[in-house]
Amino acid sequence: MYNYKIKMILGILLLSIGCKTRDSFNGNGKIAVDSTTLPVVMVTTPVHHDFTNTFEVAGNALPYQEVKIYAMINGYVQTLHADIGSFVKQGQLLAVLDNPELKAQMQKIQAGLQAKETIYNRLNSIYAKTPALTTIADVQNAKADYKAALSRLNILKTQLAYLQVRAPFNGVIIQRYVDKGALVQNGLDNAGTTPLFDLQEIDIIRATVDVPESIAPLIHKGTKVGITFGELPDAVYPASVTRVAYGMDENTKTMTVQADLKNTDYRIRPGMYAQFRFHLQGHPNVLSVPNEALGYLEGQPYVYKVVNDTVHLVKVQTGLHDADYTEIMTGGLHDTDKIIIRGKDLVNDGVRVFVKNK
Repeated sequence: MYNYKIKMILGILLLSIGCKTRDSFNGNGKIAVDSTTLPVVMVTTPVHHDFTNTFEVAGNALPYQEVKIYAMINGYVQTLHADIGSFVKQGQLLAVLDNPELKAQMQKIQAGLQAKETIYNRLNSIYAKTPALTTIADVQNAKADYKAALSRLNILKTQLAYLQVRAPFNGVIIQRYVDKGALVQNGLDNAGTTPLFDLQEIDIIRATVDVPESIAPLIHKGTKVGITFGELPDAVYPASVTRVAYGMDENTKTMTVQADLKNTDYRIRPGMYAQFRFHLQGHPNVLSVPNEALGYLEGQPYVYKVVNDTVHLVKVQTGLHDADYTEIMTGGLHDTDKIIIRGKDLVNDGVRVFVKNK
């Protein structure tokens, strides 16, 4: 009887130990994982996903060209023919200046020129008819005096032409800085001179943006871009990149990019904020994982792959991403692998887990 009780107690103990074992054999001879004692994770498989590569960044609307118009010669503002908001054509008269001193010099040189021309013509005629009455040197000196006076007269005519201030290109006057009667100095010789007008060409707008270093290599002439303006919510302006700086700014590590927009209705105003949406080259049908599957270890992306209920940390190189998926460029993953999307914080490399499929 005593031996029988001993055997019963040992049997109960062995059964109890068997019940507490983490793994047990199933009917197929494989180890079955007990979900009550191991971390529970949810897994899925990588998929093939299409990525449309877009990038958004804020920029500005600039005039196609802009210039501050200065006087080319000293004078008084006699008349103004343009004001703020005036649309002008190339060569159109904007203002007329007056310079009494220059005009007096003009009259004096004109009078002297006529006298010098008369002397030259007379000496030249005498020498041709009666060479003994004059010398060739006298004729040449008279001719030189006449030519010099004529040259001074032409210079004065050019200077007097500068008294008429004209538009260098088609555009709109956005600022007038002087009033009638104001004394102005020429902008060539005097630093800090006040300009007369500020002229902008706005039939075409230079939409300008500084793009970060990360996407600079992907942008080139012809890259498609959609441009919107907060003040014009009903309009999207499709365009292509017109100019690329190709060099990076040393301080900001950005690259200047421009696209020209037709603006014949003048809705876009220089200075507006512009939102750029670049349509870059996409990657169709590439191996991808859900974003929640990715982890980062010292900046290195990785995923947890489960093989035979054991976790393996797999380092990967990522590419494009969107709201749901991230492209896997390298890392040895296949579309049949099981990767953890829930419970990553419960496991480490080499840990055994209980797997639930998504």
